[in-house]
Amino acid sequence: MMILKLAWPILKFGERVIINKSMKKIKLLMIAVVIIAGSLFMWQYVNNFLSKSRAAVDRVDLTLSPKSGALKVGEEKTVVLLIKPQLIDGNEKISGIDLTIAAEGNISILGLTPPAPFPLGSNTNLKGAQLINDVKEKQARIAYVYSNPSSELASILQIQLRIKGTAPGSGKLVINKEKTEIAGIATGNVFELGLVDETNFSVDGQAGPSVTLQISPKTTQKKVGEAFPLTFQITDTPEGKGISAFTINLSYDKDLLEIISVGDPIDAVTNGDKDKFTQGKKEINQNKGEIILSYLSTVPQDQLPKKPKIEIQVKGKKTGTGEFKIVSAQVTGNIAENEYQTSIENASYDITSAVVPICQSFTDDFSGESLNESNWRFVSWTNGYGTVGTAGTLNIHLPSSTEVGAKSTFVESKKILIGNFSSEITLISRNDLSTYEFFQFNNKAYGEAVTGGFGFRILNGSLYTEVYGTDNPNNPGPSNHNIPISNTTPIKLKLEKVGNTAKMSIDKMGGQGYQIIRVFENFSTNSGYVIAGVQHTGSANLAISASFDNYSQTCLNPSVTPTPSEGNIKLNLKLKFQGILGKPSDALNKMAIKIKLLNESTGVATDYRSADFTADDKGIWSGNISFNADVNAKYTLYVKGAYHLQKKICDAVPTETAGGTYRCGKGNITLVAGDNNLDLSGIISLAGDLPEQDGTVSSYDISLVRNCIGKTDETCLSNADVNRDGKVDTQDYSLIIAALSVKNDEL
Repeated sequence: MMILKLAWPILKFGERVIINKSMKKIKLLMIAVVIIAGSLFMWQYVNNFLSKSRAAVDRVDLTLSPKSGALKVGEEKTVVLLIKPQLIDGNEKISGIDLTIAAEGNISILGLTPPAPFPLGSNTNLKGAQLINDVKEKQARIAYVYSNPSSELASILQIQLRIKGTAPGSGKLVINKEKTEIAGIATGNVFELGLVDETNFSVDGQAGPSVTLQISPKTTQKKVGEAFPLTFQITDTPEGKGISAFTINLSYDKDLLEIISVGDPIDAVTNGDKDKFTQGKKEINQNKGEIILSYLSTVPQDQLPKKPKIEIQVKGKKTGTGEFKIVSAQVTGNIAENEYQTSIENASYDITSAVVPICQSFTDDFSGESLNESNWRFVSWTNGYGTVGTAGTLNIHLPSSTEVGAKSTFVESKKILIGNFSSEITLISRNDLSTYEFFQFNNKAYGEAVTGGFGFRILNGSLYTEVYGTDNPNNPGPSNHNIPISNTTPIKLKLEKVGNTAKMSIDKMGGQGYQIIRVFENFSTNSGYVIAGVQHTGSANLAISASFDNYSQTCLNPSVTPTPSEGNIKLNLKLKFQGILGKPSDALNKMAIKIKLLNESTGVATDYRSADFTADDKGIWSGNISFNADVNAKYTLYVKGAYHLQKKICDAVPTETAGGTYRCGKGNITLVAGDNNLDLSGIISLAGDLPEQDGTVSSYDISLVRNCIGKTDETCLSNADVNRDGKVDTQDYSLIIAALSVKNDEL
């Protein structure tokens, strides 16, 4: 290495010296080197800082505590998992988790608690729903979403895992990174995983005698207001041993459950022996959701109870899921060690509102030898009358009788129709003896009071239609359409409902197709069942029958059908919808979107028009629709997606800094005759309002997705696959929960 030495002359006061050109060049070179080195240092420092900052914003750490330890065979231990964003600045919040963790080696997983804010008790307003809590010996998965507004979400969550040593050796807990997702705030972002811990435990020796403490049943689903029992029990007591004392601390969600009563312990072996137990403490704290129970048995050692159990009566207060769990326990008995090792089995509960039905499509060609009981129920108004059978067709028969009075025999679909639907059947043949055949849609199943419906009657060879009940309270009776119907020539009958319009059509099967014979515009009934059968009007000694074939019912969702588009202006639109990040599969890449315009000068809005939109690889949906509109006015545009809240748009090129935050007041969109290209994909329409849409996110929408989780059938996909990925899962549920912070259409 060359060492450069600079020798500067020593000057006396007033003395001059001349520095040659070589010396000047060296000095300038050193200054340049210093500047470049300093710049490189600053660039590296700033780049590292920014990289760390970006990583911290997007990443979340999963840490386990303790990371190591020792277990005896059969011994249990609690491990705490912390979920913590790397940067906590008040904006990094957690809205949901889907986490899978595995046990390797000689340890097993006994259970895990729902995520709770850290530290415990730091966020008492946090409300969530447990979608999955699946615990197997070697793997556990939990999925959980929160319904709070973003400002109320927690920044750090903790989950407690209960593990047990199974055999001498070692074992560890491993978080499955590929199957774990942590969701951020309501805009839908998913954190990248940063630090992901593992644990290592040694397992040796043999644990002392143990018992199992359990709450049963392990899973319960009840409705709000419904009372039900839970049982605490000590089981698996070693042969010849007993329980001399026990103290347990139980917890539950005070907002979801109400404790009605807590019984006294009995011995499950004898189903009695209450007198063997002396109460030490019985404390029920409804405000905290805690129960503390302590009992002592003073009977001789050989008479100690074997399996103490206590029945607890509870009642659902509001919808939600939670865990009735044993927080801590101490159990003693007539063993050398005095205190038993304990295994804990908690119970989960799901408090629901009334079950939300889902529209169900199906077809039946009646080719079986008997009626398909999964699709139909057979009904006869008078006991002993009527038969139904299949032999390639559905045959309904009502035998003669000496009794006077109306009699009816029919089949009723078991699968409900909700919202928009189409239902059709072929009437093959009939007899005609002062009787009628019918094909109708009723808003209630048989046995309940029907208050609305519509359908066909064929009476004395003539076709009638009717709309009845609350939908048409002034209806004088069936309307005769003077269309003659043969006894032996087949015809097709079709019932449709789209929005508030009921349609009745027939196809004489002569090649002309269906002919609409009646339209009713104010039909408000939203759900019900189809019936088909025969009835005679009351005369005695009449035997009647009819044969039907090829039934189908189809749910028409999304809830709008494309509107023929015509007008002097054409809108070519690009739209973006929450949760849809790419191009769906071909089968799912079509969505009916409703659009309307508000003229800001007159305050008059157009009717909604609808059109089918398709998405590109970036999840941007394109389509067009036309209106008749004044090109001299300014407009507000309203967009309503098939699974979404309505978006109000005032600008031709709207933007937002965070997804779903765009808001506007008065419309400022100008339009021209002919084509208008509007790229509205700079903002996101929020998900939440599912078919049948009502302009708000409610328990109906939440239950609809929840009941479909894990399903891929046509009905669930058309109603609840919000992000159009071909399955209904926790991502769809998370989108609906996030929408609760917005809740209503923008108007």
